[in-house]
Amino acid sequence: MNFFSYLTIGSVLGLGIIHAQEETARATQTIILTEQGAKNLRIELAEATERTFEETLFAIGRIEIIPRNRSVLSSRIPGKVVTLNAFIGEEVQRGETLVRVESRQPGDPPPVIPLQAPRSGIVLSSHISNGDAIDPDTELLDIVDLSEVWAVAKVPEAEASKLQEGTIAHITIPALGDERLEGKFLRFGVQADRSTSSVDAIFVIANEG
Repeated sequence: MNFFSYLTIGSVLGLGIIHAQEETARATQTIILTEQGAKNLRIELAEATERTFEETLFAIGRIEIIPRNRSVLSSRIPGKVVTLNAFIGEEVQRGETLVRVESRQPGDPPPVIPLQAPRSGIVLSSHISNGDAIDPDTELLDIVDLSEVWAVAKVPEAEASKLQEGTIAHITIPALGDERLEGKFLRFGVQADRSTSSVDAIFVIANEG
């Protein structure tokens, strides 16, 4: 009984000595500044406030058209292009007549069918010229809405868990110089790239201009 009591007391005394040594060391390393001393050193005091800190992750990526924002103009009848009103790079409005097709059905004159833009956007590519013969399976014009685009970044799989829905990315494009675009994380791609141990992270960018 006395043996165990002795050990307990010894432990308490030992801890007390250690704490005393720590306090002595802390006191010798502590510098106490007076108000005048703080002014001489130009030390400014400020009230602590909550702030958001960014964790930066660099990734290389590409800009892509959002698939649902692309439409193809085609004809339901075979015929010949007699009027072409839209060309690559031009902006078109939904319902605007872009192409007129002369039907192969007999008639004098043959029936002419107007083809209208299925959506508003930019003509991305054209596969026809005036006078071309076309069929229902011919793609005439590609029209895309670029008001929003995707930035697809290759993110290392080990870092992917840091991305949550709504995470903001700052995106730079060489063609735009120092301008930075802001994208919001949407989702991951459906497959990982085994060769680079990375996964596609898709961000939505507003592209009003």
